[in-house]
Amino acid sequence: MSAPQRRYGPVDDRVRRRSVERVRMLAPRLMSRTAAAKVVAADIGRHFNTVLLWVAAEDGPPLSRSVPRLEAVVEKLRRELVSSQELNKALAEALDDGARERS
Repeated sequence: MSAPQRRYGPVDDRVRRRSVERVRMLAPRLMSRTAAAKVVAADIGRHFNTVLLWVAAEDGPPLSRSVPRLEAVVEKLRRELVSSQELNKALAEALDDGARERS
């Protein structure tokens, strides 16, 4: 069996974007992300790892898996939630007070 032909060089941005879109379309419903990348890669003549790297680059950096960092994020979000709940309560009370004054 002969080695697969490798194509190095630039890829048009439209091809890259459409490839990423197609992987995302196929992956969650029909197959795994890797299987979707293999299908797309075969269509465009690239290695599936290249397509997976494009998808990963579009996704951005992964969330930190560091427990202390995640705990800090959770704590920040909890504080924001409490603040939002307090604001919501104050607005509801003000609305209720305004309705009483009009009646």
